[in-house]
Amino acid sequence: RGQAEAASAYGLSSRQTFQKVLLPQLIRFALPGISNNWQVLVKATALVSIIGLSDLVMAAQEAGRSTHNTLMFMVLAGGVYFCLSGFSSLLLYWIKNRSAGWVREAEL
Repeated sequence: RGQAEAASAYGLSSRQTFQKVLLPQLIRFALPGISNNWQVLVKATALVSIIGLSDLVMAAQEAGRSTHNTLMFMVLAGGVYFCLSGFSSLLLYWIKNRSAGWVREAEL
């Protein structure tokens, strides 16, 4: 409440108050939970695809049957999941560091 009043005293609109004062603080606390849930979702999707033999794994198996080289296509499917998980992790790490910078700037 006090920060919103201070932002109002500085002449910031409600949108600017949210964007420049409240959002950086909210992200700092919300990001660990969001990133954890996202990583679990990505990895659980991979597990469900392997168990259910759907989507990417099914396509890899069909391609492997037609060329008699199933291992190569299964490794390729695993690589796609690995890249998706790695990219997600790097993106979330970047957002976390960026939001930490917002808080440091606000403290100055």
